[in-house]
Amino acid sequence: MTVRIASSERDVCAIQSLRHRLLGSFAGTVAGFREDRHRLVEPEDVDGIHVAAFDHRNEAVMAVRLDALADRRSHLSESTRRELVGVGVNVGDGGTRSISDRLHVTPGIGGHLIIRMLAKMMEQARRRGWVGDLCRCDPEHFEIRRTLGYRSLGVFASSEDGRYPTSELMYLHLPRSLRGMG
Repeated sequence: MTVRIASSERDVCAIQSLRHRLLGSFAGTVAGFREDRHRLVEPEDVDGIHVAAFDHRNEAVMAVRLDALADRRSHLSESTRRELVGVGVNVGDGGTRSISDRLHVTPGIGGHLIIRMLAKMMEQARRRGWVGDLCRCDPEHFEIRRTLGYRSLGVFASSEDGRYPTSELMYLHLPRSLRGMG
């Protein structure tokens, strides 16, 4: 398995196919994706940074997308943005933070590989000068995110456009050096 940034349209298509394999057409469209030729696509795929694990056939087995918070602020309701400021995460300063969500993992993938992939994601965020990552986290991935240093904010987020289900937000202050992670 290789963990890397999706660097081509083919890589992104492999990630979109992974979503389809894991969620299926119906659940994928309910979750806000658009189905296109056995792929689940969303507009943010164009500008997002995709980090994924690929097998020997170059098929994605796990993926997460990282975006600049400034580009995705509208995905958080106004009340959620106020709550975040109340716990010390200034969403108005979105240019210095990232937001990651929708961690898709093929069943049976070990936690060590997930941690390697998330460490690669954090490395990319630091390279862009971001100081923290806000995560819209699925309950099944709380422990893995906590292992990497994410903390629960006690804030539950929904999007104004209804595309994202209500989920708990976690936050990670990104260390200057990521040595020893992943």
